[in-house]
Amino acid sequence: MLRANPIFSNCVSRQTSCSGRAHYRDRVQTRLNACTFLFFLAVAFGPPALAQEQDNIWLGTTTAWGTASNWSLNAVPTTDHNVKIPRRANAATLSAASVARTITFLDSLTTGTASIAVGTQTLTVGTTGAPGNITVNNNGVLSVSTGTVTLSNGGSMTLNSGGSITLSGAGTINVSGDWTNDGGTFTPGTGTVVFNSTTAAQTIGGTATTQTFNSITVNKTGQTLSVGGSTTTLTLSGTLTLTAGTFAAGTATTINVAVNWSQATAATFTAGTGTVVFNGTGAQQILGTLATKVFNDLIINKSAGTLLNTAGGTTAITVGGNLTQTQGNFTPPATLNVTGGFTHTDGTLTAGTTINIGGNWTRNGGSFTSGTGTVVFNGSVGQSIGGSAGTTFNNLTMNNASGLSTD
Repeated sequence: MLRANPIFSNCVSRQTSCSGRAHYRDRVQTRLNACTFLFFLAVAFGPPALAQEQDNIWLGTTTAWGTASNWSLNAVPTTDHNVKIPRRANAATLSAASVARTITFLDSLTTGTASIAVGTQTLTVGTTGAPGNITVNNNGVLSVSTGTVTLSNGGSMTLNSGGSITLSGAGTINVSGDWTNDGGTFTPGTGTVVFNSTTAAQTIGGTATTQTFNSITVNKTGQTLSVGGSTTTLTLSGTLTLTAGTFAAGTATTINVAVNWSQATAATFTAGTGTVVFNGTGAQQILGTLATKVFNDLIINKSAGTLLNTAGGTTAITVGGNLTQTQGNFTPPATLNVTGGFTHTDGTLTAGTTINIGGNWTRNGGSFTSGTGTVVFNGSVGQSIGGSAGTTFNNLTMNNASGLSTD
């Protein structure tokens, strides 16, 4: 019987071991070669390209926003594109929901209009980390009928001299930045502008001294919308809806409201030293879930025979300044607090349960329906009941150490 030579066996064993080591060495070398190849590609061609913002200019061969050949990048705008709209014969007309990073209307070329027609569609501007700003310059036109334009991520609307924004129907513009009117034309139609940033304060401002909207909605929990810049008069031909956050009169000495004032419990109105005027041609209401609505000066100057009253959760109105009823009828809630005086020229005042007044009561016309209510004179200085028209009270309480007189 043959036996294996120990020396030979040891040699075979060593050869097997050497073969295993060689195989391992080859695998390592293969991986090193692959890494070297990838490194070469990275050096030669750089890392994979990331999407970057680009200018995409409207060419306007036809009116279709959604046609790639109408754009300088031969691509329909995405959220990576800063859209530029120069003056062209054809407006960029939306036929579907559309997006952009920013939009600028350019006063370039010599003919045509720099125009976007949103119509009934949705246009969303802005993306993560990039405010969706829209700038409407001279000869620029942004038109919306019942569609929606949203300026996201802190996007601001800037309307410069010679530019225009037109809401021809009940469209909506959502703004998360500022609204700046530097001499342009805003035609609000029956639309609504919504201020909705919950991360930053917002301003209605610019060089325009008077700004007119249809309806404004303030829905910005924990933040404030203020009137600023040169704007001293804010006029609403529709409704002011305060859903959440704070609305500050700021530089506005006068806020005109033609329809309703709706204020929820989560919303605050900072009146400053300004005046709110209810001047509608039809019925108006002060409503919303907030129990006590607070104003500085309050004026009722409506079409004759039309009524301003309260609804919803409104149980009291506090006027920190003066109450003036020039024309139109007014039915306050159960409690009406007036820190200053009351001047009545025309229309009917129908009392609730209690009217507290800290200044003078002056009636020169109109009528006062006292019902079963009480008028309390509670000023800190002498007060008077006067005017060219007499007043008949139901209950009258004097709570003023300085006295009450009649003129």
